[in-house]
Amino acid sequence: MEFTKVLNECVCEGLRLALGEDVKKVVLFYIDLAPFNTEKDIHRRLYSIFLEGATILEKIVVKELFRRLNVPYTERGDFDFELYVEKARDFFRSQRGMIIEQGKRSIR
Repeated sequence: MEFTKVLNECVCEGLRLALGEDVKKVVLFYIDLAPFNTEKDIHRRLYSIFLEGATILEKIVVKELFRRLNVPYTERGDFDFELYVEKARDFFRSQRGMIIEQGKRSIR
């Protein structure tokens, strides 16, 4: 599974958890329903609707992302959505690499 897909699923789930299913659908419609390509894109789109309130939604998305990756979430200092997503992406890649390496070992 691609990280971008997991991130998009977490955005949708975070919106649903925070706002409910119906409002989630409205927000996704308003921001074009297009898949998000980067964390910067997600932030820009959420900020365009919620302004400073976007941070609250971003925290919910990050918590959901970390939960899905089975990584403990600990908020430290000023919240930086892009940094947290970058850390999650790094973890995802490292876990994926470990799985590939384990697969190679079992093939031999």
